This record gives sequence, structure tokens and C-alpha cells, in this order.
Amino acid sequence: MHEKNARTLALLIRLCDDLAWGRPADEDALFALTREGSSSPELERLAEAFGMMIVKVEAREFHRAELLEKVEQLSQELEKSRLRLHEENRLVVETLQKEYNVRRIIGRCPAMRQVVAQALAIARRPINTLILGPSGTGKEIFAKTIHYHSPRRDAPFVAVNCTAIPDSLFESEMFGIEKGVATGVSARRGLVEEASGGTLFLDELADMSLPNQAKLLRVLEEREVLRVGSARPVPVDIKVIAATNVDLRQAVARGRFREDLYYRLNVAELTLPPLRERGDDILLLARHLLAQHAHNMERAALTLAPATQQCLLAYDWPGNVRELSNEM
Repeated sequence: MHEKNARTLALLIRLCDDLAWGRPADEDALFALTREGSSSPELERLAEAFGMMIVKVEAREFHRAELLEKVEQLSQELEKSRLRLHEENRLVVETLQKEYNVRRIIGRCPAMRQVVAQALAIARRPINTLILGPSGTGKEIFAKTIHYHSPRRDAPFVAVNCTAIPDSLFESEMFGIEKGVATGVSARRGLVEEASGGTLFLDELADMSLPNQAKLLRVLEEREVLRVGSARPVPVDIKVIAATNVDLRQAVARGRFREDLYYRLNVAELTLPPLRERGDDILLLARHLLAQHAHNMERAALTLAPATQQCLLAYDWPGNVRELSNEM
């Protein structure tokens, strides 16, 4: 009987060793030990317990194999989704690049040719830019043209209407906020952080309050943002294009705009001419806009009568291209 017990213990030790090293266990030999009389009652119970442990281990291994198979399947699906999103993003970027190609900018007058040349030169350089000009002259179009001709073309273009952000929400909207700062508030990135790697377009810049100008200046100088409720700054890499129809030099002289922010943004300056100074460009734009609106409204193509053309050229166009578009 002692010899049987010794053999039983040796087999159990070998089975433990197999299990520890991941080798398949000899289940037939193990379950033979559980038969009554094969060894002492204590070793039989030990063999039964060990057999149940092997069953549990094998069940766990089977479950783990199922989980790994599911993880692999999900991984493949995620990779397909990633590739699909990458392709969709590439198509969107290509579409926007075509939409804002300088060759699509309508204008043959010397002033517009000069502005287009300046825009292309600015696009090639990582410098902040100030776009000036009356309302309705296409400042945002030129901002997007600069972005989509720059090395940052594949990164985000984030447009911010400075007039539309209340002072009380400026920091959370521009710089982001951490979860739990207020009841029901979840963490989110700000517009500056969203634009990191790409271009941040600040429209109606002159409407930004002086305290908010100081906060923006700090971000531009430190190249980092501090989310509301956070103590850890987040580095950002942005090119800023700002636009306004206000004479910022006068605003600086009157104390309505920070001089240091003005020089931080005005590394390059682009001034768009009003429509009344563009001569025959008025007729080129009118024909283009007329055809565009006729197509959108599913109407037959229309032409401009000679008398109409004379009226268009004689008018002062205080609303510039936006007003011309509305008239067409």
C-alpha cells in the first residue's frame, strides 16, 4: 500500500509539473487514481481535487482562447475602420484643397494678383498672419487657402468667431475644461488644442476683450494651454491666422487692442481690396455667382444684360462680395 501511495504522489507531482509548464496532463492516469482502492482515501481525495483543478484550468484556457479570438476579430474590425476613416479623411482633405486652390480664386485685377501671390508666400512659412479688409471681401476664404497650401494642410483648420464666445466661457471654449469642475461638466479639449498641428483662424479679432487678449497672448508665447480646473499645461503647435475689418493700429493707439498681441499676430499682413476697387472682377464674380445660384436652385443658365453690367460696375458695393452674391 505504501508503494501505491508513493507512486500516486510521484504521479501527482509529475502532473503538477506538467500543469506548471503548460504541458498537457495525463488525464487518464489522473482519473485512474480516483478509483476506490487505488491508493489511500486521502490521496484519492487529493487526486479528485487535482482533477477538478485541471478541468477548471482547461475551461479557463478555453475561455481565454475564445476571448483572444474575439479580441483579434475586434482588432481587425478596428483596423478596417481606421483605414476607412483615413481614406475618408484623405478624400475630404483633397476636396478642400481643390475647393480652396488659388486657381479657383476669381480675380484678375493687379491688387488681387498681388494678394494671391502674398498668400502663397505666407502659406509656405510657419508664421502668424493678419488678414485685413472690409467685411465681405473673403477673409476666411483666404485663411483656408493659406492653410490648404501649407505644410499643415492635412491637420485641422479650426475657425473661431471671437464675437460669438461670451467672456464667461472664453477660457473653457478656447482652452478646454477638466471633468468635475462644475456639476455635470465632462472633460473636453478647447478650440486651441483642437487646432494643434494645424491652423487656428480667429475671425473678428478686434471684438475680443482685453482680458481675453492677454490670455490668448500667453498661449501664443508659451505655446501651451491650461485647461480650466487643471494644473498641468498641454503643449500646442498652432499657426494663427486672424482677421478683422477694424484698423488695429488705431485700436492699439486708443487702448482697445493690446500692442504686444498685435505684433505677435502681425508677422505677415494680407490686405484684401474692397470690391469697388476691383474693376472688371465685379463682372467675373457676378457671372460665377449667378451660374452657381442658378445651379443650386435648378434653374436654367442666366446671362447679364449689357445694361445690368453697367449698373453692377457703377455701384459702390459696401457689402462687397457677400452683397454681390445676395444680389445674384
